[in-house]
Order: sequence, then C-alpha cells, then structure tokens
Amino acid sequence: MKRTTRALLVLAMTAGLAGLAGTLLTPASAAAPEELLLGELSRGAPPAVPYLEDHTIVDGSVRIDVPHRVSTLVGRSGDDYLVTAFSPTGPDRLLRVRSDGTRSVVLRQEALYGATLSPDGGTVAHAYSSRRPSTKLRVFDTATGAVLERRTVDGYASVLDYDGTVVAIGSAAPARTLAWNVTSGALTRVSDRIGSAADLANNRLAVVTKDPYLGGCTLVTTFSDPATELWRSCRERVEHFSTNGSRLATVDLLADGLGPGRVWLRRTSGRLLEQYDAPYHFGTVGFEDATDLLMNTYARTKSAIVRCDGATCERASRIRGYNPPLRAARSQLEAARLARRGPGGLEGR
Repeated sequence: MKRTTRALLVLAMTAGLAGLAGTLLTPASAAAPEELLLGELSRGAPPAVPYLEDHTIVDGSVRIDVPHRVSTLVGRSGDDYLVTAFSPTGPDRLLRVRSDGTRSVVLRQEALYGATLSPDGGTVAHAYSSRRPSTKLRVFDTATGAVLERRTVDGYASVLDYDGTVVAIGSAAPARTLAWNVTSGALTRVSDRIGSAADLANNRLAVVTKDPYLGGCTLVTTFSDPATELWRSCRERVEHFSTNGSRLATVDLLADGLGPGRVWLRRTSGRLLEQYDAPYHFGTVGFEDATDLLMNTYARTKSAIVRCDGATCERASRIRGYNPPLRAARSQLEAARLARRGPGGLEGR
C-alpha cells in the first residue's frame, strides 16, 4: 500500500511505553495523527469482506441492489447475504438476498440492527430490550426465521459476539457480562462489569468499569479470565478486535452522534501503533484481517472506505457523495467547546 502524501512522521515510541498499560498518553507522548484526506489517498484493492455501498451489496465483483430501507449488512449465509431493513412504523426485517437480486423475508423483529451472525451463517443471535428493564435473547434460524433458543435476562443487554454456541452479552442495570451457552442453556456470569466488546474466538473482552460519564474506564481482559488485565484506558473504548486478537481499534470513550472524529490503532497491550483523524467523522470501523483496519471515512460532502495498517493508508472504495444530516464535531474536546459556545458557535464555525 502507498503511504498517504500528507503522512506525518511517526515519532519513535520508547520501550517503556509498552508496559504502561494503565497510563493515558498525552498529545505530547503520542505520534501525530494521520489525517485521512480522501482525495490524496491512492486507490487500493477493494475490501476482502462484503460491504454496503449506498444501496448496493459489494463483494468483490458481485454487486447486488437492495431496498433503500436496508441499513445493515449482517453477513454472508452460504451463497446469499443477510441484511436488515429498517421500518419506521413496525418491526424491522431480516432479508435473505440472493446473487440474482431476488430476496425473501426471513424474520420480522424489533431492533434487528444488533443481530449477530454465527460463523457458519446458519443462525443469528439477537437481543431486544422493551420498556421494562429486561431483555429478550433469541437465536433464529437464518433459513426459516424459526426461534431455536430463547432466554430473558434482567437489565438492558446487547449481544457482543456469537460463535454459534456461546452468546457473549453485555448488560447494564445490573452491570454484568454474561455467557449464554445455547446448546446447554447455561447462563454464566463472566464479570460484574458492563461488557462493551468481545471476541470469543480470540478470548478477548472489553468492559467498562462504571458509567463513563462518572469516571468509568475501559478495561481489556481475556474472556475466560477477566482478572487478566491486558490494557486499561480512561479515554478510549474498544470498537473492534483484529481477526487474531492482537490489535484493537478504539475511539473516544464518550463518542456518539454521527460518529467519532478520531480512531486509535493499538496492540492489545495498549501500545499505540497509529491514530487517524477523519476530515469530518468516521462511521463503521473494523478489521479486515489481523493487521488492516477498514474505516468508513466521511468528509463534508464525500465518503469512502479507507484501509490502514499503521501510517500506510489507501482508499479501498471509490469516493461517493455524502449529504450529512447534521454537523459532527471532530472530537469530544471540540464537541465540548462547541457546546459551551452554544448553537451560534456551532453554526458559525
């Protein structure tokens, strides 16, 4: 991959930094961020994983149009693709899309945006929290939509990962991380902290020690033994683990709204490899493989998928037009400054 033309020199990290897992890096101790200017990035290979481009599934040379209400590509199931279609008036739909463009409704269910596909594509795990503080957990057959397993847990829970046998669950009120074995039915408490990200295949877990607005921090551990601390940060949260569990993609701990303005690439130990600034904001962030990070990157009026490994970045897709619904702050610090200045400051910037 070709290095960006505006890449800044990466400062050498001292050997001692690798062991400072609990220490927050200040701007002076971190490498200068890589600013991802879409027009200056060379075009590389397309993503090795399927993705949505506007209203089209793209998978190598395969391009399949989908309805405009499709919001999420859940994944591949055999030769087909599973997508979720949002409905403003009723339950969402899980659609099976075939290579010839034909599609069928597999399932109608509330809040399907959190559906997590098993590695073999045969089942999907889903969590739905109603108004009362409890969550319905369901495992559905992706061919028929039939409910295969069900469970209800207290609190507001979400699916963090699903390997076809175990569903990793993060729950608030009460704060817990749970493991639900859908074969045996056993529900095991993994941690008394809220799980925020998990990778069962690589034995990785990220939890929040308490409410991040009240001083909570991110803690990365092994899933099998949450007492084994790998890294701690009171500034960032884990968005994704690499496919072999050796790297982390993190964003600002309090990032919300349209998306974060900065992404950090780290070893699981916390050692900083690189940090990236979006021209406007980032959307979905995830790993393509053990090293390469794929980021939906947005400028004011354009967007593209960007692939990065350290300071080496390229575009993995064409540049598309983008019409943002709202302005987005580049970082939480900027958001705080704009909030203090009020609406006039936001519009006048």
